[in-house]
Amino acid sequence: MPARSQISRRKSRRVQANQHVDTEMHALEVWRAATGEELQCKLYMATDNSVHCGIMHEPAREVEVEDLPRGWPTGTCEANCAQLDCGHIFHPAALALHFLVTDMRCPVCRAGPIGRMQLESVPDIMRAAYAAKLERVAKTSPSPEDIQQLRCDILTVLTQLEVGLQVLGTENALTRASARTRIVFESSHVDEIERQVLHAADTRGVSGDADETLLTRDSASTFGMHRSFQRLARAVVGRQLEHNAAGRVRFALVHPLVPVPMSSRDIGVAEAWNEFFNAPPAGEPGAVGEAANASEPRAAQPRPIPLFCVAVAGTHPVGMLRAHFAGAAAAPELTVELNTLMLVNIAAYVRQVLESIRDAVEQHTAFDAHTEVEITAQYAGGAVNGLQFML
Repeated sequence: MPARSQISRRKSRRVQANQHVDTEMHALEVWRAATGEELQCKLYMATDNSVHCGIMHEPAREVEVEDLPRGWPTGTCEANCAQLDCGHIFHPAALALHFLVTDMRCPVCRAGPIGRMQLESVPDIMRAAYAAKLERVAKTSPSPEDIQQLRCDILTVLTQLEVGLQVLGTENALTRASARTRIVFESSHVDEIERQVLHAADTRGVSGDADETLLTRDSASTFGMHRSFQRLARAVVGRQLEHNAAGRVRFALVHPLVPVPMSSRDIGVAEAWNEFFNAPPAGEPGAVGEAANASEPRAAQPRPIPLFCVAVAGTHPVGMLRAHFAGAAAAPELTVELNTLMLVNIAAYVRQVLESIRDAVEQHTAFDAHTEVEITAQYAGGAVNGLQFML
């Protein structure tokens, strides 16, 4: 018993020592939203590059937000890390500015209060700097006319965006069969994409360099497709399996204002059929059978097919095509998850280019009705070359 008691006391002392160190190295602050909700933030100093800021995507101790102090005074240290209850970590200046400009939900997982942070949550010594920064950010905020144009751009993308299926021959790029459909969207999609674009603009004001080509929680939207296309696509691939089994299947996104290829990698016809369009065989998990419950999803589901836009996003996918079998249905339910933030930005840029060309045509008689104009557009740090328009 004495030995056990000694061990217990030593363990207790170690726990107390760890707690003492934790108190020494960390500070807990409560930040308040305008709605009255509160959020607890754990502030500490990282001494190496192992901790990255979820907003700036670089080591937290190297983060600098223009016009704001680098550290966050806590009374025990100049903190360069702020950890939320959800576990995500950011540089305090980037996080506080994000909370002050948008809302107090985590920039990564969106957990937390929906109101903006009160300026009073910023330490007194830095409050003037943050107030001045907020004024500068407010001057760049979109006007009602900008919001209206944004919604028009979003609707232009959603009403004209099509998902296409091509079946190519074995030795050439000739299309052997094809099918195409427009995506299905609701008014809630327009509201959500508007929020994404405005949120990205606010984040750009914080980080100065946000990569909007990546398919993330804050850039993606999921859309359905017409049931007739889903049945047709399956029938097309099924027929090609009989007559063109060695051919290739390619899925593509098509929009008149996005003049860059957006497609999947080529997939063998047999692979596309077996992996994406065909129901699991009888006897396997999720198979169709008399006992299948039409209201329950199947256990086995096809893997998603990534969609790429190499000219803009390189090897990062800009979309995911998904198939889902449910109940006794032979054809899968197809959905597409897209980086709508990127699509809207490209379409809006091309619209502006076309408007500039139209204005030039109207102002300069040297242009005739059949002038061919070649444009090299710059988007996301990469050239989108060879946009040709007949005026």
